Amino acid sequence: MNLFLNCLRLDIKSSAKRRYEVASILICSASLTLIILVFLSLRVGLSEMIQSAGSSKQLILLGNGSESEVISSFNFQQVEQLKTLVNANSSNPVIAPELFTNIRVADAAKHEVQVVAVRGVGDDSLKLRSHFSIQSGRMFSSGRRELIVGDKLVSRFPWLGLNQTITLGSLEWTIVGVFSTTETVAESEIWGDVSLLQDAYNRGPIFQSIRIGLEDAINAQAIVKMLNQENNRISLVAKTQRQYYAGQIDEMTQFVDIIAIPSIIILMLATGFSTLQSMHTMIEARQRETAVLRAIGFPAANLASSMFSVTILISIAGAIVGILVTLGIFSQAKAVILNHLSLSEVVFPFSITWQSALVAVLASVAIALAGGLPPTFISLKRSIVNAIRKG
Repeated sequence: MNLFLNCLRLDIKSSAKRRYEVASILICSASLTLIILVFLSLRVGLSEMIQSAGSSKQLILLGNGSESEVISSFNFQQVEQLKTLVNANSSNPVIAPELFTNIRVADAAKHEVQVVAVRGVGDDSLKLRSHFSIQSGRMFSSGRRELIVGDKLVSRFPWLGLNQTITLGSLEWTIVGVFSTTETVAESEIWGDVSLLQDAYNRGPIFQSIRIGLEDAINAQAIVKMLNQENNRISLVAKTQRQYYAGQIDEMTQFVDIIAIPSIIILMLATGFSTLQSMHTMIEARQRETAVLRAIGFPAANLASSMFSVTILISIAGAIVGILVTLGIFSQAKAVILNHLSLSEVVFPFSITWQSALVAVLASVAIALAGGLPPTFISLKRSIVNAIRKG
């Protein structure tokens, strides 16, 4: 043990003189940790947001056999038929047909144009949103061209705040309130009176989805089974909210993976090669010193272990820097991703957990070790005489 500690002390002193190589390993380790941690935080934040929105006691019905509200539709007769079926098979359900569409909105100078989701809701729709509350302003009045906006949407686009006006159809609408709800997906939407929005878009009595609140999860599963059996007569897809949002998680996380995974792989390769080069330079600069230590009796295993330990310590230091930078930049930040099923943006916070930080640190250390392994063994296999002569 004493021999190992002596070797480690010598390696640390020698590394302190190789500032460029140490800085290279530190920067690569910090960068890799930051990228992995941001990627994992995106996935965790997105998953937490969608999962918190789902309920096993509520159903979402989509028409035309669709998986998306954008191309789903129910006419008035279909809605009434479905109400009759559900009422006949459950006790006191809450049934809320809703309109859903996407619009392009811009600030006053039209410098920033975004696609956002607009939902037409009624009184029963609000009963199905747990812990719905108006954070500022007031609720829209039925029969008036007024809107309320989710607080996550307002935090990103201040020009969608209180008393602002936007154009829906060919008419101007006034934003009178900002709301929040535990169904956090909805906080990236704009809500208004369903009947007025139908008129604004000349849709008549057409709805995009039907939400149903039931007394318990068992009854909800029974209704899902019954409605899906009716698919021969009414082309629909019936799911619990939890199932519906689980599908959206898969779609959106796949989108995140497509962007993030290649970036992480490239950065891991770059980090490995950089560590390999830096460790090779550091070891080559010490080859005579290492050969002398071997000649006077220091075991090669102790020398290799101490070199690896220094690499681990530098990588851990870099990983800690990466974690601190990530916390400083992203702890209060919000991410935005396109929901491919609704074709609208979803706003959600980063979720930086200790598990994600641990994975990022371990990945950084593993890559550093892989980069440090070849030059270490090459150095220790070299003849002592040749090492002293070259040094």
